Amino acid sequence: MNKWKTTACFLAFLTTSFLTASAPTFAQAASSKRVQLICDQKTIGQGGTASFHIIYHNVQNKKFSNVFLQIHVPDGLDVDVDDLDGGFWNAANRLLIWNLQNVNESEARLIHFQLSVPPGSKDGTVYTMTCIGDEDGHRIETSGVTLQMGEEIHQPFFLGFPDGNFHPTSYLTRAESAAVITNLLHLQNDPSPERPYTDVPRNHWAARYIDEVTNAGVMRGYDDGSFHPDDPITRAELVTVLLQLRGIEAVPVRGFMDTQHHWARDAMATGKALGFFSGTGNNKFAPDEPVERQAAAVFFDVTQFRGPLIDGDIPVVQHFPDVPRTAWSFGWVEESAKTAHESVGKGRSEFLLRYVGK
Repeated sequence: MNKWKTTACFLAFLTTSFLTASAPTFAQAASSKRVQLICDQKTIGQGGTASFHIIYHNVQNKKFSNVFLQIHVPDGLDVDVDDLDGGFWNAANRLLIWNLQNVNESEARLIHFQLSVPPGSKDGTVYTMTCIGDEDGHRIETSGVTLQMGEEIHQPFFLGFPDGNFHPTSYLTRAESAAVITNLLHLQNDPSPERPYTDVPRNHWAARYIDEVTNAGVMRGYDDGSFHPDDPITRAELVTVLLQLRGIEAVPVRGFMDTQHHWARDAMATGKALGFFSGTGNNKFAPDEPVERQAAAVFFDVTQFRGPLIDGDIPVVQHFPDVPRTAWSFGWVEESAKTAHESVGKGRSEFLLRYVGK
């Protein structure tokens, strides 16, 4: 019997024993991602812990009495059984299982859990996981998510200024955002858009970057044919880009008090639910406010599965005079800018091993 049949039998046993489930008639899905599996990092070190999230979104036109979600945990990963967010650990089959009950039409729910690597695990080992779901008898499945043992070399992507400073409290412009995204995605040599923006002349310092992100579909201009390159990018716009770069589909979950009627409401709420950011205080996000460059460093680090750079085998060097070690953003800025480095994931932080080329 294959793995899915075994799992289906187990789920059927749970359903028959404890619940009464009916087989629904399914409507056409309104979304390509009814279930998403997300890991906060790509690599993990010896004894490290990685945070995972499951997003389930009922896109059918009916209420589901039972939705089962399950993940097969590969050998070599330990499960924190005390923090499964309502889940059940079937140790014999190494299955994490959740039963979501009475999920309303268009409702989304999030699940959070952690897996750890015991000391002595072999560097280079790649763990691959998928989340398989059962919506009242209908199977859904995510693509595979990988977590690799060992260190990783991180390249810088955030530019400083010719004066040697980072200008952490200056607002990030749309042109600067285009430059950062081009560096992140290694975009190059794409042709100019068919309709160049009216306010981005060919001699603009960011013209190439704006072309690149436009052709990649990551950023776009306005209906009047302009791009507003020197305008600050807003917090809502940056969050939307963040989720797009991570391949995460926004869902309708509880968000911030000041975003309930905003065009990017679901994106901001999803980012909050995943723990990517916490807002400006008092459960507010200030969606249309500009973004300081130091805050943008946090946003973009998250898109790259990176946390703040912290002292490891060697101390983190201060590369910008205006971002001292005492600054709250020091680790985030150093992770994103100036110098390539080798690090290993320690929770949501990056443990510095060495600088590359030094």
